[in-house]
Amino acid sequence: MHALCGNGRGSSKGKTNKGSQMQNALNLDREVQYMEEVRNALPEAAKIRMMPQLVQSEWSAPIRSYTDMSDEGGVCIVHKDQVPTVLRAVGYTLAPTAILTTQHAQALGLKHYPCAKVTCLLRVRDEHGDFIEVTVQRHLIQLSFGPPVTMAAEGEQILLAVPMHRVVIKMPACFGWTPEALTGASIAAILARHVPAPACEDILVRQDASLDQALDLASKNDHCYGIAAKNAAHKPRFALRFLDVHEFRSAAKKLGLPDSSELGRWRLSGLPVQCGMAGALTLLESKQWQVVEILYFSEVQCVFLSKTPGSTGPMFYQQAQGHRKQLVFKALNALARQQLADANKNARASAAAPPQDVALAARPSRAVERDRWLRQVVPPLATRAAGKAEEVTPRHEEKEKRPSHQHTGEMPDAQRMRTN
Repeated sequence: MHALCGNGRGSSKGKTNKGSQMQNALNLDREVQYMEEVRNALPEAAKIRMMPQLVQSEWSAPIRSYTDMSDEGGVCIVHKDQVPTVLRAVGYTLAPTAILTTQHAQALGLKHYPCAKVTCLLRVRDEHGDFIEVTVQRHLIQLSFGPPVTMAAEGEQILLAVPMHRVVIKMPACFGWTPEALTGASIAAILARHVPAPACEDILVRQDASLDQALDLASKNDHCYGIAAKNAAHKPRFALRFLDVHEFRSAAKKLGLPDSSELGRWRLSGLPVQCGMAGALTLLESKQWQVVEILYFSEVQCVFLSKTPGSTGPMFYQQAQGHRKQLVFKALNALARQQLADANKNARASAAAPPQDVALAARPSRAVERDRWLRQVVPPLATRAAGKAEEVTPRHEEKEKRPSHQHTGEMPDAQRMRTN
């Protein structure tokens, strides 16, 4: 009867669940309190060490922490609550001084301070405590009343074509947009209401495979090692993994998937989003890259496939605000890394060649001919000039002077007679 009426195990089970929830909440509060006490107990040096760090090679001014900022100049990355401290420490200065923040100068109360949005590198610590470099966008606010802080760059300055304007169209499923309706024709019809049709160069609709489709493809191949997920926190993209490249090629051919194992996968960082895929392709082809496909283009990077690498040397472009932006190439797969190593080896071999031959090969033909003529004419002219110098100014043996028998210090008699 007690069990049927609910006075038995059922009631005690409910009390147990309620008690466990209260215990979990209490433990969570204790953990939060403990973490807060640890943060308050950390010394200032430890807090500074945990902050992201700038990369010195990107900046024309010395990088500092917000506690080291002064009127001597420098650049640092600061949080919003650290801005007043930095302003008081810097004061009025003519030395190049700037701060990097996540908000615009107007949002921080610095209305009349020059501000520009830049893309830079930050060194942050991962979960293991090791430094890794990430690309971020920050607002560069100039605090100096003299020369500004600029982004340093090296290498060749290039001109970038900016033919694109990025357009993002969101079509949520809650408004009735199904995956079948997201086609190029439907998007073009929407754009035609706002943008002239000839202005739309390309429309890309990403259609990624689902987890079920990836599992189905993996089940069809016995050599598949597993499934890899990218960007799993938001909208994951799936790929099949293989231990051997030959098995990968045979599986791609069998499943009708593209085979990119013989192509180098590269990443180019630093391009502006207005450059677009068209501007990126123009730049890469001008630098002798044999681009097969541009896989991904965003505000911070361009990922592409190439048969052979082109010029990977340092290069930069001038931004609209006057800041220089460095372009960086990085090899993403083993084949690209091998191609980069071979290219560097060939460059070192070319640099080790005799500098005279390299200079003559790089100069115009007319300059080479003039240099050769000068080298043929100068030695005979030098020899002839030396011979003439001997004829004009022969060396004679000096005659011995008559010794003076008496030093009187008076004028000689012959001289005295002439003066009289």
